[in-house]
Amino acid sequence: MKHCLLPTLILLTLFSLSLANGNAVQQNMEECLQNLEFAQFSSAHNDWDGTIRAVEGAYSSWQTHQTYLHVFCHRDTLSNIDSLFRRCLILSRDEDTPEFHANTAELISQIQFLAETESFRIKHVL
Repeated sequence: MKHCLLPTLILLTLFSLSLANGNAVQQNMEECLQNLEFAQFSSAHNDWDGTIRAVEGAYSSWQTHQTYLHVFCHRDTLSNIDSLFRRCLILSRDEDTPEFHANTAELISQIQFLAETESFRIKHVL
């Protein structure tokens, strides 16, 4: 029985850390997603100053969590999200509504994908 204790403790520790990581990524991305959804709403109502502030707020939140994300997440996904953020900033300053909405929708989708892949789900294990 004692020979099973250490492997069981290691598995429980890894499981706990996996749950904590998924929860942390989800919480970190919530503020970004809220700001981006507000940016879409603002741009739909031609409030480009509000749109710019919302995108800058989302990007600032994103930058705050970069170190943590680079340790635990896929770098390709992070690079893609970062480039989409930069494009959103440019499009919001240019007040390009159709392109902004398409780019922001893709950015939101990528952030949700990142949070989904880092969350602990049985389908990720199997």
